[in-house]
Amino acid sequence: MELQSFTSRDLTELNPDIVRGLTEFERKLAEHFERVEIQGKRSRKVPVLLTPDMIAAMDLLMKSRKIYQVHKENVYMFAWPDPFPITEAPTAFARHDICVHREFYRVPESILHLAKVSKQLIAIEKGRLPYLQGKGLDDIEVNPEGEI
Repeated sequence: MELQSFTSRDLTELNPDIVRGLTEFERKLAEHFERVEIQGKRSRKVPVLLTPDMIAAMDLLMKSRKIYQVHKENVYMFAWPDPFPITEAPTAFARHDICVHREFYRVPESILHLAKVSKQLIAIEKGRLPYLQGKGLDDIEVNPEGEI
């Protein structure tokens, strides 16, 4: 993720017309998460959902760049301090296959889908993902307290 992607994320209020079409819980999810678009393969936009804790951590990371001697020209959010030998880069952990593209890169851009995908994130966080097997995003019921 480039710093510019994070700093230029959309911080505008939710569109009232779209908000009217969401459930109360979906509205809360849309207000809770922030969305950043990063550049994927073939210059396609890839949406990334960030929680408030992630945003606070990333803000701290940006403020700490000078302290940890990250070069000023390094445009990446998760940059290594200089000098760092390229041979030690953890490339083995950065690989993925076509399944990742199908599952994550094809997420639609609308607020509606942001709210619905958030349901799965809540399920993962609560350890309830196995109970959702075979259900679609519309079939997942979550109460306002976040219980699935």
